Amino acid sequence: MPPVVDPSDIYSETGPNHLSPAVRGDLERIYVPDLRSDDVSVIDPMTMKVVDRIKAGHGPQHVVPSYDLRTLWVTNNAERRTDGSLTPIDPRTGKPGKSIPVDDPYNMYFTPDGRSAIVVAEALRRLDFRDPHTMALQYSIGTPGCGGVNHADFSIDGRYAIFTCEFDGSLAKIDLPNRKVLGYLKLNMPRTRFKDTPLASDPEATEICTATKGMPQDIRISPDGRRFYVADMEADGVHIRFDAAREAAGKENAELAAWQFRDLRAKTASDSESLDAAQSRLGHTSSSTTRRVYRRGEKVRPLR
Repeated sequence: MPPVVDPSDIYSETGPNHLSPAVRGDLERIYVPDLRSDDVSVIDPMTMKVVDRIKAGHGPQHVVPSYDLRTLWVTNNAERRTDGSLTPIDPRTGKPGKSIPVDDPYNMYFTPDGRSAIVVAEALRRLDFRDPHTMALQYSIGTPGCGGVNHADFSIDGRYAIFTCEFDGSLAKIDLPNRKVLGYLKLNMPRTRFKDTPLASDPEATEICTATKGMPQDIRISPDGRRFYVADMEADGVHIRFDAAREAAGKENAELAAWQFRDLRAKTASDSESLDAAQSRLGHTSSSTTRRVYRRGEKVRPLR
């Protein structure tokens, strides 16, 4: 894979002044897939108006730029049918090409070295690695323990990817060079979460989390590459996965499953000398929210 320019900030080259020469002359457009109408709305960001609608396959889910940035791929997973497809769009003209039949393409990524497109076949619990231009199948990796496999991000060295398992409340770790699943990690649910119906008087009010299984969707690596942030709809929050600790635990499945990870910010806040200090550490805008989780009473003496 291309070397990381700044190891402390993997996103350093994604700013507004770092556009690739490959996109010079492309139309400034926003492409929005519509799952129900089987098309893609094209929006001009200058006027904020829909300027075109592109017919896609059945059930368009995402619009994904190719590794070389010369094609936008619409992933049409066909929603419980078998006629999935990928529809190419030329970003220079905004016009579509002929759709390519592909099994269950819910989502799509490209390997860090650009040699393969990774079609996420969610319903089939499978990752199909395909030629990045023709979409001819190269090989597949089954993910039987990852129900609802859908979103992913890559390690800073490009050697593995972490995929979210939306319906199993877990993550799957994929060894890219060796083409195999390294293991699965169950996400732990929090004790509390934000209320499903926010209170006007206290928008940050929390409630006991009764869900026993998470519903992770998106995942992003931190700028320094040391952790992953996992967005969980059931937890109403973000899980923080500490990758260095996971690597230290080993790569075998049993060892991976044995390690549990916790966010210690709440404990750190309770160790604070005052409620104000705890509120600052937790980042709450309301002290009433902090008061619910701030526990500081009589100091306990050591037993020996």
